[in-house]
Parts: sequence; structure tokens; C-alpha cells
Amino acid sequence: MKNALMVTLGCKTNQYEGEMLLQGLRGWGIRPVEDGGSPDLVVVNTCTVTVRADRKCRQLIRKIARRHPGVPIYVTGCYVCRESGELASLDGVAGVAADKRELLDMIRRDEHLTCAPADLEAPPTSRRRSRAFLKIQDGCDSFCSYCIVPHVRPTLFSEPLERVLSEADRLVRAGFREIVLTGIHLARYGVDRSDGVGLIEVIRRLTETQGLLRLRLSSIEMPELADELIELIVESPVLCPHLHLPLQSGDDRVLAAMNRRYTAADFLDTVSRIRRSIPEISITTDVIAGFPGETDQAFENTLGLAREVGFSKMHVFPFSLRPGTPAAELPHCLPARIITGRKKRLLRLADELALAYKRRFLGKTVQVLVEETEAAQDGGFLSSGLTEHYLRVRFSTGTDLLNQLVGVRIESVTPHVMEGQLPEAGPS
Repeated sequence: MKNALMVTLGCKTNQYEGEMLLQGLRGWGIRPVEDGGSPDLVVVNTCTVTVRADRKCRQLIRKIARRHPGVPIYVTGCYVCRESGELASLDGVAGVAADKRELLDMIRRDEHLTCAPADLEAPPTSRRRSRAFLKIQDGCDSFCSYCIVPHVRPTLFSEPLERVLSEADRLVRAGFREIVLTGIHLARYGVDRSDGVGLIEVIRRLTETQGLLRLRLSSIEMPELADELIELIVESPVLCPHLHLPLQSGDDRVLAAMNRRYTAADFLDTVSRIRRSIPEISITTDVIAGFPGETDQAFENTLGLAREVGFSKMHVFPFSLRPGTPAAELPHCLPARIITGRKKRLLRLADELALAYKRRFLGKTVQVLVEETEAAQDGGFLSSGLTEHYLRVRFSTGTDLLNQLVGVRIESVTPHVMEGQLPEAGPS
């Protein structure tokens, strides 16, 4: 029986597709091994969202080739869509294919497997016991000026509603308590279909899944945030009060150059609209530091908007010049030291805002879905999980509570984690 090492880089959608590939290999009796094991073949599922991501993919492939000489490496993912020849030339690479089914057919042929083609119609089960990703959409047609994704995933595709519901039911029956809806451009779900079913209807139907405790959205663009979604969060105990709304910049000129199609005032108005209905909602975001032409004042505008919103978490990315995108042709590129300095300031602000948001929960009991446990020296367990607001909580227990939803009283907080204890384990 052969062993395979599967390595996936990048977004939640890529993680989902990596699991799909792994499932196809399992169907042939190929066993997955962790990094450090002894694989007979390796599959690398790449990301190309930034130049840094490209470099990381190449470095990873070279590292694997050195660690496992003679073991064939098969490469797929977004980087292959853009630069298949560059990847095919790396030492150890036996084949590249952007299409996942084509890649599996290549492996089946090269490894002389006498079995039927892999069935990728049945979506995969995540390896995480408590939380599963469910990809319902692919493709993007927004063409933000800095982004290569619409060039490597241009075709919009939405999974049929019945297939989505069936997969959600299967995941719940397999023991998963939380489902994260993911896609390349989630709110574009349904635009390629003629049945009139859009994202709101999918979410509404999924919240009715028997046995599902939590439903979370991976990301949604601010201009596409419908009032119906806010109403669903208010009404449904299943839909998490957490939205990831990518900001990218808080300056109107920079937003226009990014082709983001909204203003800073639009973003603030939307956040106000959300918080009128859901005051304690967790809003996370993405911000780019040092976009071409970003003046000192433009950067200060971004800092000011972030403070006004009070994000619970900020993902900060230094601008990465991506050949083939309009942003790569823009004048007034900033020096690396300026970009790095602005990234550091944004990260400091991110910690400040995260700490302020978490302090709201001090002394309160929150519901934690336990994702990780490990044995402690006292015979108990150290547990970790997420609240419905997407906040990480650590606490100690006398029993293993993996995959259970438990109330935890918050005793202390840092920018990155909250510490608590079960209410019965301490003074009331």
C-alpha cells in the first residue's frame, strides 16, 4: 500500500480542495502521512495570491525534494494556473495539473494504479473533528487591481442547493458541529445558475440542518452584505454573529485605485447598520499596507477607520507587486522600509483593537466549541476552542470535552487568546 504526503497552502477554499484530493487518493487505498513520514508520492496544492506565496511554494517544493529524494512530487493549485512551466522545471516535480481530476489521473497512470478514476463528486470530510469547511462557490469576476485570483479562477460556479444541503447533512452526521461556508467570492453564489437561488437562500436552508450547532461565513464583501443576512444572524441561533468584511484601505483614493467600488463612508455606514441590529458582533477584516500611491495621510485614514470600526481581528498584508495585475503598472511604488513600517503599525493597532474587543467578555460566560485537547500533568486536560464570535479560548478541564459545546467563564484576555474556566470549577 502506498503512502502520500498532501501539503496545501493558501485560503480555506484551497484547504477544502486539498481535502478533496486526499479523499480521491484514499479511495485508491493510498494512506495519508504527516510531514516527517515516509511518502511514496507527494501532492502540493499551491497558492499564488502574492509574490511571497509563490516563493513559499517554490521553497516548499525544493525542501520536499531534498528531504525525500526520488519521491515524485505532483503540483496543482492556483500557481499552476499561472506558471505551470516554472513549477514543472523544479527538481523532483513529476507532473503539474491545474485541474484536480487531471492531476489524479496523472498519478493513477504514473503510479500504475489498477483502479477506476477517482470520484471527486462527493465532497470531502475535513480532518478537523469539530469544524468543517464546505465550499459552495468558485471563481471571481471582481478584478481588484492588486489581485491575480480572477485571472487564475475566472469561471463562476455554484454548487446546486440540494448538493450543498446533502453535504451539510453528511458532515453533521459524521460528527461535525460547525460548518464554515467558503468560496472564492462567496456572495457571487447563484449568479451562474438559472434557478434563482442565491446565497441568502442557501444560508437560510443550512440553518435548518438537523443537529448543526453553528454556521459561519468565511468572508463576504461589504457592498454585497444584504439586510436579509443581518436579519438571519439576529433570528437564527445557528448563524454565528461574526462577519469577515475585507476593508483593504480606509482611504477613498486608494480604494478607487484598488478598484474596490466603495468608499470609507460606505464601509462605516454598513458597520453602523450591522451594529444597530447586532451590537456585540465580531467584525474581522483584511488590510493592505503600502499600496502604490498611499500617502502618509491615506495611511492615517486607514488607521482612523480601523479604530472607528473596532475590528476584533485584522489580517495585515504588505503590498505585493503581482505581475499581470493593473496595480503592478501603477506609479509611486513605496520603498520596502515604508511598507514594512506601516505593516508594523497596523499590527500594533490590530493587537490593541483585539484586546479591547475581548475585554468585553471578561467575567462573562461564553459558549466554546472545543477543537483541541491535550493531557495535562495533573491528569486533566488543556482545552481550546472558538466562541461564536470567533474568539480563541483556552481552559482546563477534568474530562476530555473534545467536540462539545461548553460554557466557559472568561478570566483574562490577551490580543490573541482568552483564558477561562468552567463556571463550576471556581467561585461563582
